[in-house]
Amino acid sequence: MFRYVNLRLLSIFLFLSIALILGVLSACTSSTQALPTQILPAQISATENLSIETLPAQNSQAISTSWLSVSGRYIKDSSGKNVILRGISLVDVAVANSRTRNANALIDMATDHTNGWYARVVRLPVYPGAIDGQPGWNADPDAYFTEHLDPAVQYCISKQIYCIIDWHYIKDYTSSDVDTATRAFWNYVAPKYASSPNVIFELFNEPIYPDDWSTWKKTAQPWVDIIRAAAPNNLILIGGPRWSQNVAEAAIDPFAGSNLVYVAHIYPQQGGQDVWDSWFGDSSNTVPYFITEWGWQQGGSLPTSGTTSAYGIPFSAYLDSKGVSWTAWVFDDYWQPMMFDTSWNLLGGENYMGQFTKDLLYQHRNIDQPDGGGDQSAVNTPVDQMAILTATPNEPTNTSVSTGALKVQLITGGTDNNQQSAFHYLIKNTGSSAHSNISVRIYFTVDGTQPASSYVLEKYYDQSGAAAVSGPTLASGSTYYFTVDYGAATLAPGADWEYHTALRLNDWTNNYSGTNDWWHTNGTLPVTYIDWNNLPAYVNGSRVWGTEPQ
Repeated sequence: MFRYVNLRLLSIFLFLSIALILGVLSACTSSTQALPTQILPAQISATENLSIETLPAQNSQAISTSWLSVSGRYIKDSSGKNVILRGISLVDVAVANSRTRNANALIDMATDHTNGWYARVVRLPVYPGAIDGQPGWNADPDAYFTEHLDPAVQYCISKQIYCIIDWHYIKDYTSSDVDTATRAFWNYVAPKYASSPNVIFELFNEPIYPDDWSTWKKTAQPWVDIIRAAAPNNLILIGGPRWSQNVAEAAIDPFAGSNLVYVAHIYPQQGGQDVWDSWFGDSSNTVPYFITEWGWQQGGSLPTSGTTSAYGIPFSAYLDSKGVSWTAWVFDDYWQPMMFDTSWNLLGGENYMGQFTKDLLYQHRNIDQPDGGGDQSAVNTPVDQMAILTATPNEPTNTSVSTGALKVQLITGGTDNNQQSAFHYLIKNTGSSAHSNISVRIYFTVDGTQPASSYVLEKYYDQSGAAAVSGPTLASGSTYYFTVDYGAATLAPGADWEYHTALRLNDWTNNYSGTNDWWHTNGTLPVTYIDWNNLPAYVNGSRVWGTEPQ
């Protein structure tokens, strides 16, 4: 779904004279419902700019991108192993290429393991019509393919990740012009990648009305047949009416064909688990699903307004429980819900999805990947023989790390019982140069049947004035972590930042225990500051101090 803010009303009242001169109003597009005013970058709190994303070095680590197929409710690799793909969606590829940071640069960012990004699949939207000053596919298919789509696809192939070619229509689907354009698109594109196992086809982003599954199936089945005739093996992703919300009937009335996966788009203001169950969750017990859009931004355009604790954490846990693949919408600094501000600072905390998405991809980086998945040095030659990127493994282990750059010390905060564990820590720059993009992780284990979302990490005192807390994020099993991120704040050589906090349950009940937590260890918390290896510290996403749980 095209979920960036509608600027028509805002432009009329605030920037009419500029808009008339620059002619930018035509670039705006509307969603299905009225959209609120955009939150401007200046309104974003500094405490939510969790880390700075710079243009990364082209360092990517490969997975095995074998042919994928469907068996029952599962996506499988060529060896028969169940696969779950997780990644991000870009904006329209031509729009990305019209900016300073183009599509390939964004793909680099999303797969830059040296900076902690582990997208295993990248969605490449292709708008049929004009958007953001770009004419769209229909205006000149040859130009769009040659200048935008194919270079992005080949770049994904060169990096050994999967990519989704998304025919990004948001429109009623029964008109002759939509049928003609969609047939023409897939007749053009599908044969190009029939021998590319990396490439997945998303049939039609968001059909709107009629809101009827049988009508949609009758209309779209010929499009599926066009793809399958040209490309016998590639996965085809199929949404449904009402902006890919009416897709549950796929379980009882599926499309004809092989290797078909169904799509749902889920946003915070559409409802909670009852909605998720009825739209795709219950049906995912029968047929496979790929959630190609989900995300949030507090105060963002309808229906994306939501928070990390109320939507991000529970919905990502729900996706894990259902074993479905996903791409988060949207890896951008402008379209909503955005992951970055306009200076490409990664946004997080309670109100933005960027840091949470990055952490989630990191935690799943080696889980449910194709056979041979995870980090390896294998390379893959793209169709046009682009330069091959050789992977350089950079995986954290449970071995203690101390690079001499930083260290963390801990002291008790006075209370450590079955209600909370209070503690202070110091993060010290022990090196000879300043550091920014610093973060600390507090790993803990859930107690009994307590959900991870019921845990709170307080911020009582923050000497830096810049720290932001995000999480909890799943590490593995029943182990989660909170991240304290200092963003762009700079810690000078020899300096330190003190942080006072407590870990507890949100209802203050006596069902909490810190003694089983990785950060705590089984002993008594010290009464004077001492070096504490179980609070790992990171610079630019790379661990420079301490240990992580196995």
